[in-house]
Amino acid sequence: MTLTEGDLSMLDDRIIECICRKLDHTMVTFHGVDMIRECAKGFLDKARADKFQFTGEDSIYKVVLERFYRPLVKHGFILENENNNFTIPADSKLHDICRKELSGKEYIDWKDF
Repeated sequence: MTLTEGDLSMLDDRIIECICRKLDHTMVTFHGVDMIRECAKGFLDKARADKFQFTGEDSIYKVVLERFYRPLVKHGFILENENNNFTIPADSKLHDICRKELSGKEYIDWKDF
């Protein structure tokens, strides 16, 4: 299975929206693969997620982790811990951005970040 640029863009939007909705419920830590799997149900299968989580061999998850989480880490929105675990600091600008983006919207676009 190969993801197109359109697929990846849609996946980016789903993950950021999911993270923002969870932030609303005081989530501060998460596992990158679990978040992808939870936020993209039906988009990427559990077997591939499990394979990547335990072996690191699935190229799709590797691409998503690099493409999505690395920019958030680079800009200080989230902190990277070991083994694809991430923390959203209490002083992260992500809290304010998510609050603003969720205000009266049904959908969040990754490009808004």
